[in-house]
Formats: sequence, C-alpha cells, structure tokens
Amino acid sequence: MSKKFSLNPADNKSNKLYGHSFLIIDEILNETILERNESASIIGETKSGKTSILKSIEKLIEDDVSIANIIPIYIDLKAYSYLDPDQIFKYFLEVIYAKRPELVKSSLSSNNMLAFSDLIICCERENLIILLLFDEFDHVLELKELNSYFFSFLRGTAKKNALSIITASRNLVGDICHNAKSVISASFFWDIFTNNISYLSCLIDESNARAMLNEKTVDEELISFLIENVNLNPYLLKLAYNTVEDNYEQYLNDKEYLISIFFEKNETHFEACTNYLELDDQNKRKGEAFKLNYIKLLNKIVEQKSYERSVFKKEINELKKKGFIYESGCTLKIFSPLYEKYLIEYFNRHEIYNQNPIAYNGPEPYIFVSYSHADSSIVLGQINKLQKEGFRVWYDEGIPTSGKWKKVIEEKIDNCKKFLFFNSINSSISPEVNEEIARFKELIGKKDYNQHFLMLILDDIKLCKSEKTGDAVQFVISDCNGLRIPIDEDEYFIRLINVLGDECKV
Repeated sequence: MSKKFSLNPADNKSNKLYGHSFLIIDEILNETILERNESASIIGETKSGKTSILKSIEKLIEDDVSIANIIPIYIDLKAYSYLDPDQIFKYFLEVIYAKRPELVKSSLSSNNMLAFSDLIICCERENLIILLLFDEFDHVLELKELNSYFFSFLRGTAKKNALSIITASRNLVGDICHNAKSVISASFFWDIFTNNISYLSCLIDESNARAMLNEKTVDEELISFLIENVNLNPYLLKLAYNTVEDNYEQYLNDKEYLISIFFEKNETHFEACTNYLELDDQNKRKGEAFKLNYIKLLNKIVEQKSYERSVFKKEINELKKKGFIYESGCTLKIFSPLYEKYLIEYFNRHEIYNQNPIAYNGPEPYIFVSYSHADSSIVLGQINKLQKEGFRVWYDEGIPTSGKWKKVIEEKIDNCKKFLFFNSINSSISPEVNEEIARFKELIGKKDYNQHFLMLILDDIKLCKSEKTGDAVQFVISDCNGLRIPIDEDEYFIRLINVLGDECKV
C-alpha cells in the first residue's frame, strides 16, 4: 500500500469513530499489518465499537482507489452460524466476484473450497489481498457446521498466501480456540493473531466525545449536559442524545426528569455490564464468587472508601482495559454516573457484597475457615452463602479485640468439626495458614483427616504429592477432598453442601 490513511476525526466524521478506535484502524491499515500480509484481532466489551471498526475498515478500503488491491469481506459469525464450510466459501466467492467482476473465475471445480484456494493463488499472482473481517468471533463456540478443518485451512492460507484475517470478539482468539467445546479446539488458528492484538476500551476522551456530539448538535450547553451526566461512553452518549431529541421539552424544563429517562432506558445495558464480570474467558458463567473481587472493587469506588491497589491490582488493570473504570487524578471513577447510580442500587439489593458475615461463637459444631486475607473478597462471599444455608461458620473476624490472636485461633481449630481450607497462591505461602493446617492434621489424625478436611481450590497451583514440601504448597493436601471453585456455581455449591453434611448446620 502506497498511501497513508488520514484518520483525524475531523477528516472522517462519516465514520462515527473516535478515540482509541482511530488508533486501531490506523494500526491495521497504516502500520504495515496488511502490507506484511498479517492478521489482527480486536478485543472489546459489548457496545465498545468493534463492529463499527470492522465496517469502517471495509468502507475505507472500498472508498480509497489507491489501495484497490485489497478486497474486504465482512461476515457476522452470529448471523451466519448456520452455514457449513462449503456455503461459507461460496459466500466468499460471490462477494469477491461481485466486488471484482474483472477477475476471471479460475476454477471450474464444484468444490467451493478448492475454487477459493485457486482464487487465492490468482490473487497472489495479481498482487491482491483478500481481507476477511470476522465479527462476533466469540460465537465460534456455538457453530455446529464449521469445523476445525475449515479454520485450519484459513490459517494455512493466511500464513503463506494473499489472505489476511481480522477478528472482533470479547475474548482472546486463543482463549476461544482452547475451549474444549470449540469447533476449532484441534486447530492452531489462534496463533496467527498473537502479534497483532488491539484492546478496545469503551472510553473516549472529552475532546472526541464533543467531536461526536458536534455532528448531531451545535448546542454547547446540551453537549456539556450530556457529557456531565453520561460521561464518555460513546454508546451511552448516542442514546442520551436521541432521548433528548425525543423529549426536548423535558430537557428545557426538567433536566432531572430527563436523566431518570436515561437511566431507565439503560438499566438493561448496565445489568448486562455487571453480569459480564461473572463470565469466564469462554463466556461461561462461573458464579458470583469467582468475580467477586471485581464487584468489591466497584463497590469501594462507589462508596469513595479507601481500597488497596496492591490487593486489587489485577482487577484494576482488567476493569480499566475493559472500560469499566478510569483514572481521574489519583482516584478511580466508574465509566458513567448512570452506571454508578445503577451500582448503588445493585449493592443495596445485594447485601452480601456490603456486609461481612458474623463469625459463629457457641458450643455447637461449626466449620473453621482457613484462608489468606488477600482472598477475603471471595472467601467472605462463600461464607455468606454457607450461612444462608444454615451452616455455623467461624473465621478470624470472630476474634474479640481484646483476645490473643494465636491462642484464639488454636482454640477454634481444636474445637471445630470441619476444617474448610481455601487453597490459593496467596494461602499456600502463608505461614499462618500452614500452621493452622498442620495443627488440625495433628489434632484429627491421619485416619480421620479426609472426613473432616475440605479444600476449595481458587488458583491453579502445584499440589504436593508426598509428605515433602512442594514448590508452592508447604503441606500435604493431595489426599483431601477438593472442589474447584466454581466452574458451575449451582453444581459446585450443591457438591460443597453435600460434602459438608449436616453436622455443622443449625
């Protein structure tokens, strides 16, 4: 490609793209990704602009005669999930010949894959590049007809011929491919994207937000009103402007009422945003406990309380990358005041996130919980759930301020009926946790150890296989009841309750 694109917002208002979106397009079209015949992947949350980027790339290429050697093909995997490989290749061929009627059909084969392969060779000879734009790539997990061979063929072709691929998805292509239920789990399709991955935050800066709204109105007061009350999320800004346009009299007379309309229209979107925090990399729900750290951090930001950045470092980086929070001076803020309002109501409805459980203190049989405080957000959520099921649970928040810490801990271990250990990287290197488990094992005896000791696995860490000290774990846990927390919240919790039995229940 000989020409550099102009991606200044002022020069490309028709594209409806701002901020980070321009940088991604510039990286793909101007930074030699296509010149080197490479493939790229765009990662972003729902409504963050992935589809707009792909369609803008398609339009920019088609409108620029200086790069007529690129033939873009946009395909929504969600919409075309019913197609089989032959139908997909037929679709590719039809689009290419429609866009480039001067190309002579190079194959008389009735097999569309072979015809596409012949066309690729022809394009390579003519210095042409076919660019496949796969939108909604997460839906590859739901495909029934497209198989591993189809994607392996595309990978092999993109590796050496005149074919480039750009995917847009919520999750990394590698994570999608590695899912055991994926149709491409047997393919190395993912490895053509590892060098060119762009993360799309749904946040844009104020100058770009104003540029977007200036296309719709010249009313600076209205623009400031929208940015102040909606903040910098482009999706929400567009909806808010449309709401003003439909309710202009209310905007003039009762702005607070209009804000309430914004909120009502977006509650479903905010609910979806919050639910995404409970999904794993393959879009499978893991349950509240697994993503509780995200919720706890959001709660602390909403309450304007102090939060330990060292504890929440991973969560902060992930939430910033996904566009849920952003830095404002030395503090963190939620991406929209409307979403913050939703979270306040959400936390009020879900007291489990706001209140620490009360540790049991009494003569009846109870469960002793051993854990690292670095994992407290997940652990306390699990204790809450157990208490709601009627279990008596003691953990170290039940130590009176005047009590001697170690003495109380030893006493509680000596009198408990079940020992519940939350196994994580943090707890495995904790001297206190090691001492607690060693004391319980010595007290209960190896014979009855399995009946009373239960391990919940939070992290993938190396487990000991003998009495010798392991690399990551300093005590024997391989002979204990172990449940991974939580692949499926309902199934996992039922198993947990069954293993604990009724001895420690009210």
